[in-house]
Amino acid sequence: MQDWWLDIVCDQQWEVALYKDKEGSIIGVLPYFLSNYRGLKIIKMPTLTPYMGVWLDYPSNLTKLESKYSLEKKIITALLNQLPKVAYYAQRHPVFLKNHLPFHWQNYQQTSFYTFIIRKEFLLDCHSNFKSSVRNHIQRAEKTVAITETQDLNLFYELNKQSFQRQGTDIPYTLSFLQQIDEALKSRNRRKMYVAKGKDGHPHAAIYLVWDDHTIYNLMIGADTKLRSSGAVQLLLWTGLQLAAKKNFNFDFEGGMMPNLESIFRAFGGEMVGYHKIYKSGNLFFKLLRTLK
Repeated sequence: MQDWWLDIVCDQQWEVALYKDKEGSIIGVLPYFLSNYRGLKIIKMPTLTPYMGVWLDYPSNLTKLESKYSLEKKIITALLNQLPKVAYYAQRHPVFLKNHLPFHWQNYQQTSFYTFIIRKEFLLDCHSNFKSSVRNHIQRAEKTVAITETQDLNLFYELNKQSFQRQGTDIPYTLSFLQQIDEALKSRNRRKMYVAKGKDGHPHAAIYLVWDDHTIYNLMIGADTKLRSSGAVQLLLWTGLQLAAKKNFNFDFEGGMMPNLESIFRAFGGEMVGYHKIYKSGNLFFKLLRTLK
């Protein structure tokens, strides 16, 4: 939701709808990425951006639930009315936005997505909630690999690429694109890369963590497909959890929809948290395409 991040991932092609209270303070925003598909204008999610949607700043004196829901309806409706007319709209809204009704009333559709989050108040003792297999993986990895912080983005990208190849897909971003993001994050002290290497110096896996003012996100992870059983991935995630505990931040595993990742992340004992993917077809072509898919 930061302008510098959106400038990179949206290639400057983003706008924002605003809602102000009576005093002129901004209490609602809806940033959106304007793109094109076969000559048609669409709003979609930018690359490497898990959440992008409505953000609300609730007044401190708002205590009644009825008043909260009423304000949400008012602000979200006003924000949606500012969106340009497009052939297709799709955004995954932040996890704190639970109210989908204002979208529903304007004929938007909704699909639930899930991630796993360990809240900061549970991080210091989170290992007690690990599935036994996670503890076994971590103990095994501690004997065979060493975790170090790295600045080698090329190495990370190659490991990350292998994870996509294992799933039969191409990596959806280029190294040059990742370099832009990395430079912006590094200059703001908002990221860390860790790599797990065996005693022979061969890299087993690597993780790319980013954070805002309250949460560390497991943005990307990659592993050598031949060394997946070493436990390096679990040890890297445990390293991320320890970093979050040190910063007193939440930890968002950022994933839960793919079966292979869901089973790994779920085993760490975090809370399954739902969030909304909201979409709408304003063009017959996209309606047909959605039906066929």
